[in-house]
Amino acid sequence: VMMTETGPCLVEVNSRCHGANGSWMPLALALTGYTQVEACVDAFMNAEAFDRLPHAPPDFMAFGILAMLLSYHEGHAESTCFDKVRELQSVVFLEEQMSAGRWVKKSTDMPSLIGMCVLVHADPTVVARDLEAIREMEQEGSLYVLAD
Repeated sequence: VMMTETGPCLVEVNSRCHGANGSWMPLALALTGYTQVEACVDAFMNAEAFDRLPHAPPDFMAFGILAMLLSYHEGHAESTCFDKVRELQSVVFLEEQMSAGRWVKKSTDMPSLIGMCVLVHADPTVVARDLEAIREMEQEGSLYVLAD
């Protein structure tokens, strides 16, 4: 914001693509049919495709969430158990941010997350149930095995 003679003026809107290593892209695609990245590329490379984009986001085509995976425990990870998450009905993408042999600390910020997971389904109760299962696994510490 810049102060002018007539008052405050917004001089920049940060229009960069959302971060998080693009883990949000499967969610955006499932909910709207396109992503911010595709729209940006089309704006420069494919005017026809860009012109076909809606002027406003469409109604969501499904229900979903990008869940940040947390660690409530600390220790040396002997192994990970992310397959439990992959088996959930609404999981369409999982990014593991920890691995066996590494130190796991309690999550306090983005760098200490142990992963990110996209859940998408036509039925919102399926998404809610799967998210609840993930939160229980986090609390139990069952997304990894820590050394004694």
